[in-house]
Amino acid sequence: MVMAVAGGSVVRRTVELPITASVRDALSAAAMAVPDGGVATVFGRIRSLESAVADGERVEICLPLAADPKQARRSRARRRANPGR
Repeated sequence: MVMAVAGGSVVRRTVELPITASVRDALSAAAMAVPDGGVATVFGRIRSLESAVADGERVEICLPLAADPKQARRSRARRRANPGR
């Protein structure tokens, strides 16, 4: 289990699960939860909480973005083009 937290640090937990375990089971065993707006992924691919996990797979908790990347880029470009405004 891997979760990035504020400040850029990362929390990693290793858990042992039965062969029939789901993403939800893995999160529960690691005492982690997907926050509102976040998603669970396995090696970067979004998975439902009911999806099965296999031995050696890394479950990741991805937090929601603080800002839309396209909108943030537009705002930065606007500020650079008009620095006094």
